Amino acid sequence: MFWIINTGIILMLAVFGLVFRAGKGAFLIAGYNTASKEEKDKIDEKKLCKAVGNLFLILAVCWIVPAAGMITEKVPLLFIGGVLIVVVCIIGAVYMNNDDRFIK
Repeated sequence: MFWIINTGIILMLAVFGLVFRAGKGAFLIAGYNTASKEEKDKIDEKKLCKAVGNLFLILAVCWIVPAAGMITEKVPLLFIGGVLIVVVCIIGAVYMNNDDRFIK
């Protein structure tokens, strides 16, 4: 049962990652979605989507660790996987919100 749920999550993250990497789905990005037209015009949407897509693909790969922990019932893998996912999310958020890397 756990492998079905985890496979679905990994596939979902990978599909969203590929959609974002293709430059589509910017309306799903929090902050960008709610920005005014003037603010959106200042942002390079393709670069932003590519960065979010990369984050989703990295998270899909990271999810394999806790999934393996659930399937094999190895608690250390669950802990390591959870920490890995949190660290990747924090680094991704800092990377995307730092500097003016997505300004045209």
